[in-house]
Amino acid sequence: MNWLDLPTLIGVNVFASLVFMGIFFSLWRYHPEEKSFLWPFCSGLSLFLGICMFLLRPWLHDLISILAGNIGILYGHIFILMAVRSLYRQRLYGGYWLIPLPLLLALLFFTFVVPSMSYRVIAFCLSAIVVSLLLLSDLRLAYRQGHRLGSITLLVATLTDLLVQSGRIILTLAYPLDGQLFEVNPGSLLALINGLSYLVLCPLGFMMLYNERLQGQLKQEATHDHLTGLLNLRAFLTEAEQLLQSSQHKAITLALIDLDWFKKINDSYGHQAGDHVLEYFAQLLSMTLHGANASIGRVGGEEFAVLWHDHSQTAREGLERLRQHLQHQPPYWEGQAIALTFSCGMVSLAPERSTFDSLYREADRQLYLAKANGRNCLSVA
Repeated sequence: MNWLDLPTLIGVNVFASLVFMGIFFSLWRYHPEEKSFLWPFCSGLSLFLGICMFLLRPWLHDLISILAGNIGILYGHIFILMAVRSLYRQRLYGGYWLIPLPLLLALLFFTFVVPSMSYRVIAFCLSAIVVSLLLLSDLRLAYRQGHRLGSITLLVATLTDLLVQSGRIILTLAYPLDGQLFEVNPGSLLALINGLSYLVLCPLGFMMLYNERLQGQLKQEATHDHLTGLLNLRAFLTEAEQLLQSSQHKAITLALIDLDWFKKINDSYGHQAGDHVLEYFAQLLSMTLHGANASIGRVGGEEFAVLWHDHSQTAREGLERLRQHLQHQPPYWEGQAIALTFSCGMVSLAPERSTFDSLYREADRQLYLAKANGRNCLSVA
C-alpha cells in the first residue's frame, strides 16, 4: 500500500474522524451534563462529513464536493474552538458560526466567476488560519490556569496547522493547481498528513484539558468553602502554619470575625438571604484585603478568620474601612437592605513569641471582648 496515495490518506483521515467522533459521542452519552463533550463530537462529525465529500467526489457534483467538503472541515476546526471555550465556561460568540461565510462566498466566486482551484485552496487556508489564531488566544487561559499538558498538546496541533496552512498558500502560489482529481502534490499531502495529526492531537489534548480541569475542581472543593469561595477551616489552618513558618521574624496578625446577629437574619429573611449575606461579606473582605497577601478563611457558619504579615494598626485600618463600608452599603435582598455588622478580635505578635494556637486563643478572647462591648466593633490586643 502506498501511504502517499491521496485516496489512501483520505481514507485514513475518514477512519480517524470516525474514531474521534465515536469517543466523544460515548463520553457525551454517559455524561450528558457535561456540555463541553458535545462540541468535540460535532467537530468529529463535521470533519468526517467534510472529508467524505472529497472521498466521494467522483460520484458527486463538483460544487457539492467543493462547498460541503471545505465548509465541513472548517466547521470541524471551529467546533474545537467552541469545545475549549465551553470547557472553561467562556462565552460562545454567535459570530463563530459566520466565520465560514467569507469562505463560502470565495468558493462560489472562484468556482463560477473566476474558476481557480488554487484560489479556492488559498481561501480555505486563510479561513483555517483565522480559526487557529482564535484558538491560540483561548489556550492562553488554559495554560495560565496550570493545565499545561492539554494546552501544550493542543498548542502543538494548532501551530502545526498554522504552519501547514501557511505552507500550502506558499506552495499553491508557487505551483498553481490544475484541478485534477486526487492530484499528488506537496500541498495536498501536507493537508492530509496535517489533518491526520489534528484528528489525533485534538481529542488527546482536549481530554487532557478536561482531566486537568477536573483535578483542579476537586482540589478547589477539598480546600475551599463551596458558598464563599474562601479557604475552609482545614485549608486555613494548613496555610496558617505555613505562614508562621515562613514569617522570618515579621509580625503576624490574626483576626477572628463574627457576623453580628446572623441567626436573626436567617430567621427574618430566610436561609437564601443568609447565604447571600455570607457571599456579600466574603467578597467585601477579599476586596478589602486584596494585595495584602492574606490567608482568608470561613472557619464557621458566620465566622471568618484572616492571617497575614502586618502590624495591627494597618490591619485594624483595613477592617475598620470594611466595617464603615457595611454601614453605608449593606447587602440587599429582594430590594430590602439588610443591616449587617460584625465583631472582630485581633492580635499581632512576633512569630518567635507565638504559635498558632496561642494566636487563636488570644484573638478569640478579643472577639469575646468586642461582643461584650456592644458588638459592631474591633478589639485589638
